[in-house]
Amino acid sequence: MAYSKNGEYSGADLVGVVSTFYTNPEDIRFQLALENAERWQAANLPLVIVDGSPVQETGNWVEKALTERGADVIRAEVNGIASQRQQGINYAVSNGAEKMVGHEPEKIEMSRFSDAISDALSEHAVLVIGRTAAAKLSLPSVQRRTEQLAGWTLEQTHHLPPDALSGGRGFTVAGAEVLSRYPATDPAFNNWIYLYTTPLEARKAGLSIGGLGVDLIHSPIMTEEEQGNPIFDRKRYDQFKLQLDYMLARADVDPAAQPIACAVLEAMTGLTKESSNAEFEAQLDLLEARLSVFGYGH
Repeated sequence: MAYSKNGEYSGADLVGVVSTFYTNPEDIRFQLALENAERWQAANLPLVIVDGSPVQETGNWVEKALTERGADVIRAEVNGIASQRQQGINYAVSNGAEKMVGHEPEKIEMSRFSDAISDALSEHAVLVIGRTAAAKLSLPSVQRRTEQLAGWTLEQTHHLPPDALSGGRGFTVAGAEVLSRYPATDPAFNNWIYLYTTPLEARKAGLSIGGLGVDLIHSPIMTEEEQGNPIFDRKRYDQFKLQLDYMLARADVDPAAQPIACAVLEAMTGLTKESSNAEFEAQLDLLEARLSVFGYGH
C-alpha cells in the first residue's frame, strides 16, 4: 500500500524506525545505513531515523544523505540506544503509524520481511524479530556464542521469545504505549535493557507478545571487521554481563528456572570491567558446561 510522506504514515503497512550516530562518512555502518534507507524507499515503506550525529559547520551531512535516500530524519532529543528508539516509535505513532519495527540501521534486509512482520503484528502487540539458524551462522563467533547463550537463558527464566538479543522489535500502537513508559532518559537504562523489559511489561498489561525468526543475515563486511577483533569481542562480553546481571536479578524470574539464573549469575560474579577477554571466554566455557545439565546445547 502506498503511503504519504511528510510525516503521515496512516497508509503504511509497516514503518521502519532506526537511530543513528556517525562521525565519519567512510564508516561502513553509515554506508549500510544509506543502503537500508534506499531499500525501505524501494519497498515504498516509510523509514523514520532519529539522528544524534554531531552537526558540523557545514550542516548535518548524515541527515542530508539519509533524507536524499527517502528517510524521514528527526533530531535526537537525547542520544542513546533506548531514548532514540523510543523517540522514533513515538514519532511514528503520533503521525498515524499502526505497525512499526525498530531495528539497527545496518540491518539492511529488514524491509524484505515487512509483510511477515506486519502479519505477526496483527496478532501481537510486541514482536521479537529473531534470526534463523542460517542468520545466526553469519554472525561473528563471539557475538553468536554470547547471544545464543543469553537468549536461551532468557527463554528459560522469563519465557521471552527465542533469540531475544536480536535487536529488532515490532510494535503496534498498544505495544508502543508500553515502550513509551520505559525510563529511556535515565542513563542507567538508556541501553539494551528496553529490549526485554518492554515485552515483559506488555505481557503484564495483558497484551500478546510473540516471536518471528527471519533470515536477517549479518552484513559480511561487518562480520569481517568484527571477527577476532578484541574491541568488538569485549563489547559483546560486556553486553552479555550487563543484560543478564539485570534480567536475572528481577523478581519475575520463573521460580522453576531459578537454578539456571543462579548458575549464570554465579559464573559471572567474578567478572568486572577490568577482566580480560580471556577471562570472559573461560567463564563462558564453564557456564555452558553448567547449563548443559539443564538442556542448553541439546
